[in-house]
Amino acid sequence: MRVLTEFTSDLTDNQLPNVGPVILQEMYRIFQSENQYSIRIRGRAVEIFTTIASLVAVTELFQKGFAEQYLQPVIPMFCEKFVYCLRLPDGSTCDSGLKTDVIKAINCLVTRLPKYIATFLPQMLPPFWETLVQSAKLYQEEFVNGEGDTNEKEVDSDGEIINFNNLIIAIFEFVHSIVDRKRFSNLLDSFLQEVMYYLIIFMQITDDQIELWTTNPNQFVEEEDVLTYNVRISAQELLTALVNYSEEKAVNALCEVVTRHIEATSRLQTANNGSGDSETCWKLRESSILALSKVKDIVVERHKTGMLQFDIIRFLDTIVLATLKDSGSPPLLLGRCLCIGGKYAEIMPPEMSSRFLEATVNGLQENQPSCIRISAVKAIYWFCKASVAENNNTLGNIIRSHLPNIFQGLFNIANQTSTEIFTLVMETFQVLVSLDKAFTASVENKICPLTIAAFLKFYSDHDILYMCQDIFKNLTQNPDCIGPLQTRLIPTLTSMMAVSPMDKLKDERCRNVALDVLQVLVHYSPKPLSSALVETAFPAACHCILNSEDNETLQSGGEVIRAYLSVAARQVTVHRDNDGQTGLQYILQIIAQLLNPQSSEFTATFVGRLVTTLIRKAGNTLGENLDLLLKAVLSKMQRAQTLTVVQSLLMVYAHLINTEFDAVLNFLSTVPGPTGQSALTFVLSEWVTRQHLFFGKYDRKVATVALCKILEYGVTHDDSRLNEIIVRGDQVFPGNEEGVRTRSKAESQPYHWTTIPVLVKIFKLIINELSNDIEAIAAGHDTDDSYNDEDEDEVSYLDPGYENMIVLGETVSETEEDEDDPDLLQDSIYHLNLNQYLQDFLLNFSTHHCFPAYIQHLNIPERKILSSLNINASFMQ
Repeated sequence: MRVLTEFTSDLTDNQLPNVGPVILQEMYRIFQSENQYSIRIRGRAVEIFTTIASLVAVTELFQKGFAEQYLQPVIPMFCEKFVYCLRLPDGSTCDSGLKTDVIKAINCLVTRLPKYIATFLPQMLPPFWETLVQSAKLYQEEFVNGEGDTNEKEVDSDGEIINFNNLIIAIFEFVHSIVDRKRFSNLLDSFLQEVMYYLIIFMQITDDQIELWTTNPNQFVEEEDVLTYNVRISAQELLTALVNYSEEKAVNALCEVVTRHIEATSRLQTANNGSGDSETCWKLRESSILALSKVKDIVVERHKTGMLQFDIIRFLDTIVLATLKDSGSPPLLLGRCLCIGGKYAEIMPPEMSSRFLEATVNGLQENQPSCIRISAVKAIYWFCKASVAENNNTLGNIIRSHLPNIFQGLFNIANQTSTEIFTLVMETFQVLVSLDKAFTASVENKICPLTIAAFLKFYSDHDILYMCQDIFKNLTQNPDCIGPLQTRLIPTLTSMMAVSPMDKLKDERCRNVALDVLQVLVHYSPKPLSSALVETAFPAACHCILNSEDNETLQSGGEVIRAYLSVAARQVTVHRDNDGQTGLQYILQIIAQLLNPQSSEFTATFVGRLVTTLIRKAGNTLGENLDLLLKAVLSKMQRAQTLTVVQSLLMVYAHLINTEFDAVLNFLSTVPGPTGQSALTFVLSEWVTRQHLFFGKYDRKVATVALCKILEYGVTHDDSRLNEIIVRGDQVFPGNEEGVRTRSKAESQPYHWTTIPVLVKIFKLIINELSNDIEAIAAGHDTDDSYNDEDEDEVSYLDPGYENMIVLGETVSETEEDEDDPDLLQDSIYHLNLNQYLQDFLLNFSTHHCFPAYIQHLNIPERKILSSLNINASFMQ
C-alpha cells in the first residue's frame, strides 16, 4: 500500500483516465473489507482516494466533465461507507486514525469538489456531530482531567503517530470548510451554539501545557503567537471563523454558551468542594474567558451599539474581578483574568478600570508566578493602547497614577528574563513612553540606557529593532528627553558607523541599523538640529556611506541624507569638516556613489527621492552640479532593469516636469541618449512602457500629473521635439493564432506591436490611469457584495492590474509610511484627487481641435471610459 500511495501521488492527468477507475474500485474494496484488512491498510486506501480526488479536482479546472466521468460514479458508495465508519465505536475495525483519514477525505470533497458532495452532506453531519461529542468527552477525561495515559502513542508503518488530537483538528478543519462555503454554511445554523459549547471544552488547558508553561515561561509568551499548532489553538481559530461567519447569531450564541459553562462550574464547585472535578473546573472558566477575549472586537462593537444580548460589564465584575480577589485561584486562571481586563479596558467604567489596574500592577511583582507577571505585562499593554486609541483621558489618568509601580515592575522583569519575555516588555514600553511625557522624562535615565542596550544586543531581531526605533522616536519628540537621549545615543551610533580599513566588510548589518536609527533621530528632532547631529553624526554617516559597498547600507545611507536635507538642508550643506569639505560636497559624492553605473542597480532603489529632495531644498546652490546629477541619473537608468529602480530614477524627471517643465525639457532635448537619439526620447520611451506598472499612490500621482503636463504642452505648442518621438503602442494579435503559445512558436512568430506618437501613448496612459482609479474605487465598495456563491466551484483569478499593485507593494503599510514623510505632506500632489483631476483634464482636452485625431488611436475599452465621461461620441465613429 505504501508503494501504491507513492504511485498515486505521482500520477498525471494523462495517466489518470487509464488507472484511476481501477485504483478507486480496488481502494473501495479494501476500505470496506474490515475483517480482511487491518485498520492501517484501510486508512491507506482512504488516503489514496483523497489523493486521486485532489488530482481530479485540479484536472477539472482545465477539462470540464473530468470529475463527472472519473470520480462521480464512486462518490456515493465511498460517502455511504464514510458515514458507516464514523458511526463505529473505536475497536478492532475502526479507530481515531481511520476516522481522521475519512474526515480528511470528506473535507477534500467539500473544498475541492463541493457540487459532487452537496447531496450527501446532510446525512454526514449527524455522525460528525456524534464524533465531536464523543471526542470532547474523551479529551476532557484524558487530556484535561489527566485521567488517561497520554504517553501511549500508536505509530503507523511510516512512523507517523496516530494521535487522537489529529482527529479533533480534522473535525475542526471540516467545520471550517463548511463555514467558508455559503452553499453549505446554513447546515451549521442548528448546530452553531452546540459547536461553540464543545469548542470551549477543547480550548481548555491540558496537563501537558501546564507542565510546559510552568517549566518554560517562554512557551507561555508564545502561546498566543501560534508558533505551535494544537487542539487549543485550532479550536480558537474555528471559534473566530464561526463568529465572523455570522456575527449577530454567533456572538450571542457564544455568550449563552459561556454563561452555561460558568454556571456549570459554579454548581460543580459548590456541590463537590475539593473533589477532583472541582479542582479542574477552573480550566473551563479559563477557556470561557479566553473565548470572550478572542472575539473582543465584535463584542465591544455590539456592546457600544446596544445590540449585545449579554452584560459583559457584569461578567467582568462578578466573574473576572471576583476570581482575581480569590488568592486561591490557579495562576493560569488569574493570568487569563488579567488579560481579559486589559482587552476590555475601552468599555470599562472608571471604577472597574482602577480595580483591574491595581490587580494588574500587583501581578507584576517579583513574588508572583511567571504566568501572572507575563499576563500583567500584556494587560498593561492593552490598557495603554485603549487609552490612546479611544483618546480616553479618564483611563489615561488612572494609568498615570500607577506609572511609578508599572515602570518599576517592567524594569525588574526586563532585567532578569529571556528574549521572548523581554520582547513583550519592550512592546509595552513602546506604548508607555508616549503616555505621560513628564513621567517618561523622570525615568529617562532608565528607559534610554535599557533601549540602547536592547538595540545593541538585538539589532538583528527585526521586531526588537522596530520597538527600539519607536521608543527612540518618542523620546526624541519629548522636549525633556531629547538632550539626554542624544548625549547617550549619538556616540553609540557614531561608533557603530565607524569603518576602518581592517573591518570594511565586517558586520555591515551593524552600520546599516545605525544609519536607520540616526534617520529616526534626524527626522523627529526639533529644528534647528543640534550640533551633535550636524557636526558629529552627519560626518560619521557620510564616511560610513562612502566607505561601504553593501546595498542595504547604501540604501539606508541615502535615506539618512534625505532626512538631513528634508529637516535641515542649509545646516548640513554649509557644514565644513576639518579638511574644509562642505556637507554639500559630501552629499554629491554620496549621490554619485549611489548612481555609479558600475555598481549594483539596487543602490539606486531610493535615490530618486534623495535627488528630488536635494533639488527642492538646495537647488539654487547646485550650479553646474545639477546637470551632472541629471546626467548621472540617465547613466544609471541605462543599465537598470528592475522596476523599483527604474521607477525611482524616472521620478526625478517626473518631479522636475511638474516644477521646472521648460528647463528639464530643454536639458533632455540637448543631452544625447544611449541610442544616438536625444535623452528626451530615451526617458519618455522608458517611462511610457512602464507607467502602468508604477506602484505607490504618491509616485503614481506625480507621474500621471507629469504626463498630463507633457500632453498639454505637446498639443498646445506643437513641439517637434515631442512630435518626432515614436513609441510602442498596442499589441497586435493575429486572427489565425490557435492553441498554446509554445517557446518555438514564440521564436518563429514573435509578438507584434503598433507604433504610435509618444503623445498619443501618453493620452492612452492617462485614460488607463483613470480606468484603474475608477476600478479601485468600485472594488473598495463592492468587495463584500461581489461573492457569487453559485460560481464558487470555479477558479477565480486576480485582475492583472490589481495583481501588480499587490505584488509590487501597494499596501496599507506603504501608505502609512508616506503619511509620515513631511516632504510628501507638503506637496499638493499628495493631497490631489486624481480621479477628479483626470476627468477634468480629459473633458478639457476633448474641446481641443486636435482631439479627434487622438481618438482614432483608442481601442474599445479606452473609448468606453471616455463615453462614461459623456465625452462627445461623434469623435469615436
